[in-house]
Amino acid sequence: MKQYFIDFLVNNYYFIMKSMLLMWVITLIFSLDRIVVLFRKISKKTWLILFLVIIMGFIIRMWFVPHTHHVYFDEFEHINIAENLMYNGNFFVTLKGTDRFCEAYIIQFWPPGYHSILALVFSIFGNTENVAFNLSVIIASLSILIIFLVSYLLFSKENIALFTAFLFNLIPVHLKYSGASEPGIASLFFILVTIFCSLIYLKFSNFKTLFLLIFTGAFTIYTRP
Repeated sequence: MKQYFIDFLVNNYYFIMKSMLLMWVITLIFSLDRIVVLFRKISKKTWLILFLVIIMGFIIRMWFVPHTHHVYFDEFEHINIAENLMYNGNFFVTLKGTDRFCEAYIIQFWPPGYHSILALVFSIFGNTENVAFNLSVIIASLSILIIFLVSYLLFSKENIALFTAFLFNLIPVHLKYSGASEPGIASLFFILVTIFCSLIYLKFSNFKTLFLLIFTGAFTIYTRP
């Protein structure tokens, strides 16, 4: 029974993760009308400054932060798992074979959320290390936006939210791992999104925002142990 359950997860994790991502996107779309209302008072000047901060963060991470592996040998296995998900739909690390044909494998303890996102991106842009590094850059840059939104919901002050986003943008450890391919950057992003959705739910307490929080929290749990 235990082996059957493990085999089921190995063979179906990718489908489950894609389904959860789809439900998250759908619930987000249905909740957008409520979310937008909370940020209507923010001035155009503040949005412009935030945009510049995000662009600055993106430029630093894309062209000044070294794009390299920092967590050996885990990052190579993260990429390999994503390749196996993309080509075979199976969640494992190849011990013998190629990315398209596996002769022997091992099941790792990581949850498959980050790897599923990476596999989806690989299927569009190709399975290279640069694609994995660039995904981290984009996710890290989007985290700056989420930090701003969370700070604004907590303090209702545009200047505090901007200052928080600016400081977050320059955290050294976040800058460093924004150029890597390990799941920490994606994990932090989804944790921030979960906090954001929690605050949205507390504002409205309806079924739309509840389901958004549930699916966001569920996927967050699957991004990192």
